[in-house]
Amino acid sequence: SENRPLMVAIIRDLTERLAHQNELQRLANTDPLSGALNRRAFREAAEMEMHTSRLYNHGVALMLFDIDHFKRINDRHGHEIGDQVICEFTDLLRGSLRAHDILGRWGGEEFIVLLPAATLEQALNIGERIRRTVENTVFSNGLPGGLQLTTSVGVTYDSRDETLDGFIRRADHALYAAKANGRNRVFLLTANLEEATAFP
Repeated sequence: SENRPLMVAIIRDLTERLAHQNELQRLANTDPLSGALNRRAFREAAEMEMHTSRLYNHGVALMLFDIDHFKRINDRHGHEIGDQVICEFTDLLRGSLRAHDILGRWGGEEFIVLLPAATLEQALNIGERIRRTVENTVFSNGLPGGLQLTTSVGVTYDSRDETLDGFIRRADHALYAAKANGRNRVFLLTANLEEATAFP
């Protein structure tokens, strides 16, 4: 019986140490503002998921999102409101994605999503649904009247022998086309297309 309190103390110490290690790992892997994966952690998770999907012959899609005219928000309302918008946009993305989709903050106002075990049609529909939801959501309710935002979306679909970098490059070209064609659009660029096309 004399040993019992000692055992409890050791278990508590180990539990606290594990919780601390888990928290350190979470902090190392996530973007501090949005809570989405940072670039490095996203790349690691995406590489692993692409490898697994190929083993099981599942399709994989990749999407890049850019908040349109985000610089104007910071310029007009300040960085605090800009940060709030980033957090609200992240929450909207999370709520619109499937549980096993991988979400990362790619930088600034750009977000990246890998959709494992997805069809091209599913990816395009998810991208379009998110675009519409953003368009119809009032952001930053702290401001009188809130803010109306739009997002441009670049989508690509897995090519069997493609690297993650090649995959990201295509999604980036599709995103650029969406922005160049008026923003608030979903554009697609797959391996068999010579240039990005609008969806729908």
